[in-house]
Amino acid sequence: MKRLHNIFASATLDFDYICPECVDVYIRKSCMSVKSIVGTIDDQIEWLNKLKRLFIDGEKLFEGEQLWKVC
Repeated sequence: MKRLHNIFASATLDFDYICPECVDVYIRKSCMSVKSIVGTIDDQIEWLNKLKRLFIDGEKLFEGEQLWKVC
């Protein structure tokens, strides 16, 4: 559960650093081709959509119940 939380928190925090200038620097300095980077992003989008569906399904499954509380 902690690992999943860290993945979510990282994606949320890192979003603030995405800008055209950062992407330009990354493209120039990366060993990966843009095509490879885009493929990796597509894979991550697919994974995040799967994770989103799992959370939506979980919410529907436990609607009205509170099995635990995380603060």
